[in-house]
Amino acid sequence: MTTFHTVLGFCGWDIPAAIVLAAVIAVFAVRHRKLKEREEELAQKVAELSGR
Repeated sequence: MTTFHTVLGFCGWDIPAAIVLAAVIAVFAVRHRKLKEREEELAQKVAELSGR
């Protein structure tokens, strides 16, 4: 039984898996940033409402 390896010694599934991992990390980073922005916005609204 032989296994498929590229010239650099990686398995054929390593490159697609790395691309998917990079995409997941990018999506996580964007969502995390948006969540922090939303959290700050809501904190400002709470401060405005409690100041009244």
